[in-house]
Amino acid sequence: MHPTVANYSLAPPSRHLVLALCAAYLLFGTIGHDPWKAEDATQFGIVLEFLRGGNWLVPRVVDVPLLDNPPLYHWVASAFAQALGWALPLHDAIRLTSALFCALFLFFLHRTALLLHSPAAAVAAVLLALGTLGILPLMHETQPAIAWLAALAAAYWGLALSPARPLQAGVILGLALGFGALFGGLTPLAMGAATALGITAWPGWRSAKHLLALLVAFPIALPLAAAWPLALGMKHPDLLAAWWAQELTDLTPNLGDLNSAAQFLSMLGWYAWPAFPILAWTLWRHRRELARREIALPITAFCATLVVLAVAGNARTQFALPLIPPLVLLASLGAANMRRGAANLFDWFGVMTVTLFAGFIWLGWLAMLTGVPARLARQATRLEPGFVMQFHPLPVALAALLTFAWIALLARSPKAGLRGSLRWAAGMVLLWGLITTLWLPWIDYGKSYRGLALSLARALPQNAQCIEEIGLAPYHRASLYYFEGLRVHPPGGKNCPLLLTWESSRNHEGLAPGPGWQKIWDGHRPGDRNERFRLYQRQP
Repeated sequence: MHPTVANYSLAPPSRHLVLALCAAYLLFGTIGHDPWKAEDATQFGIVLEFLRGGNWLVPRVVDVPLLDNPPLYHWVASAFAQALGWALPLHDAIRLTSALFCALFLFFLHRTALLLHSPAAAVAAVLLALGTLGILPLMHETQPAIAWLAALAAAYWGLALSPARPLQAGVILGLALGFGALFGGLTPLAMGAATALGITAWPGWRSAKHLLALLVAFPIALPLAAAWPLALGMKHPDLLAAWWAQELTDLTPNLGDLNSAAQFLSMLGWYAWPAFPILAWTLWRHRRELARREIALPITAFCATLVVLAVAGNARTQFALPLIPPLVLLASLGAANMRRGAANLFDWFGVMTVTLFAGFIWLGWLAMLTGVPARLARQATRLEPGFVMQFHPLPVALAALLTFAWIALLARSPKAGLRGSLRWAAGMVLLWGLITTLWLPWIDYGKSYRGLALSLARALPQNAQCIEEIGLAPYHRASLYYFEGLRVHPPGGKNCPLLLTWESSRNHEGLAPGPGWQKIWDGHRPGDRNERFRLYQRQP
């Protein structure tokens, strides 16, 4: 029999319901659209280069090395492409790699919370992760950070296991740290190692079993982490030197680190919602018990991660991903034991917010399809000029199914302590599912470079073989190569007769090619007013 608190059963929700939420979370938004601007198209470009004959040791985007991450994630993505490319568009098959690592992240998070807290808290950890606002879009991109997020969650699982089974814990921890380095370089390795060593500052973690786990883990982790750098150094010592220098620079402390830490902390209020306020309440409730083993581990993991992120110094949302697992692990303890009044308030806020936004998404789709309400239709057209919404039965049917499932959940949810967490997670799946079914053509129209690549290909002179570029980002080069087979080369060395420039409102004058060039085309994505591409032809 499960205990109760304030007339709220602590029995976790049905396993089948939670698994259904996870499956919907993983699939909606992962397939069905082109590679999108920035990170999604960049990482896709690396996999595309591997598949089309590139050097498998060196991540590249159309001839240009990109050593931000070791290539293990891209190797796995290449295997997905070869296994599923016959059934899905290549970009969708590759993006399913992120769904795999997201599923592993949720599994390892569940196992860790189960060891640290209780079965209810383990389910709460999964629900809070599904409902976390900041990570929702990032978990559906072609994104190596998801892989090393899963590795960090596995490392916490190993650490949580060390008091009971130190040998098994050491193997799990060592593999997690080693694979984390192969996915993300020294940064995830530093986060995991700092956590494993830092928790020894707490009395409950100064034990022979934990020391044994560490002695097993590090001899496994270090050779595994060194495998790719050693292979790279044997073939390309110059690239290894460049990668190593960048990694050390990223982990070198400086005076700006305090500002970076403050920026990361300031974004957590919305980025880690709703885990962050539940975490604050949990810490207050257990303020005299912070040295307890199950509380000390996520506190140490959060502090170690924040320090490493601050030293790396890039306070962007994708780099805040590693802060989520320790926050969720702490918040899950509070979510599983929430007082009745707080649980009702959280539940009421979630239901009202989700229902309101779900109605707005349906209304926005209706406006784009029919022109009514006219004001919303005009706003959608202003943001993405030229877009025309078409009626597609399957996405609309899926959106309707999600909506009816939400109504059924509201009508039949038991009065349980995890009802607020369950409904919030289900609400986030609903909103994300509605956006990525009803609004997906509109979003894809604005974030894909397919139309621009086609326009550029049509403007090329006959028998154009060589195009150099100035100012293009890796995702530009990847998109042009994928959609129209255009390999644009970095400036210098090729002396190509064609030059493609990327110009924004800030650098329009700085990228003019100078005399001897004639502009023969310019273009931009319909809704993007900040960037413009121009194609020049060298004059005799």
